[in-house]
Amino acid sequence: MSINYLSMVKKLPKAPLQEVIFEVRWALDLNPETQHIQDNGYEYAVGKFESYIEDKFPVVIKKIPDDFPAYPLHHPVHQFWSAERTWPVVQLGPGIMTLNDTDKNYIWEDTFYPCLKEVLNQLSRAYSKNKTLNFMTYTLRYIDVVKIADYDFENWPSFIQKNLNFKFENQFDAGGALTQFNFQQTFEQEDGSGLKISLANGKNHKQEPVFIWQIEMTQTKKVDLNALLEWVETSHKITSQAFHDVCKMEFYGSFNQ
Repeated sequence: MSINYLSMVKKLPKAPLQEVIFEVRWALDLNPETQHIQDNGYEYAVGKFESYIEDKFPVVIKKIPDDFPAYPLHHPVHQFWSAERTWPVVQLGPGIMTLNDTDKNYIWEDTFYPCLKEVLNQLSRAYSKNKTLNFMTYTLRYIDVVKIADYDFENWPSFIQKNLNFKFENQFDAGGALTQFNFQQTFEQEDGSGLKISLANGKNHKQEPVFIWQIEMTQTKKVDLNALLEWVETSHKITSQAFHDVCKMEFYGSFNQ
């Protein structure tokens, strides 16, 4: 049964969320002299951006040495942490920005979306002297993880069938127990965005077996800042609903105990 995300509590007591990631990329520029693609104004913008967000993100880490000949395009170069290695973190590079956070801080209405809105506004402001950013590709992704030791585990097919509105069955004898799987499906939405749902198993940092599922919305379309923020809000509604629809009722209830 589909559950209306609007009826959900702001934060589940035992939310399985490991990380939420927003990533946006913008159009790059052609240098007419060298015919190379570059991000005009990045060096100027990164300094301005740092000053605009330093109250909330005072710890700055540069991921690439100062003597590096050229920053790689669409790869984060600078990180801005809320405290020493403390989430959330903003990452910025030529043509790319991300905002990453974990379950400890995450509440969409109170923390993540207000922070994202502010960071995007300051990003546009930082570039405003050189150009208006044309946002081209953007993604909102949630990574959720549970330890199978917390559930009655027999094997992976039965775990999936018991806890998720998804099942699989091999019509052949593989000669042994299933030890690894990875399923991925993408569903086109009305606006052309892609809703991607991934199911996989793995191990956490303690080498404990875990179940991992990711729900992601992605769009590739030229938009301005206002349209991007509207897309983000809509995408959150869709991913939130998908999270509840993927989980069977008892499994979802385990996050609310």
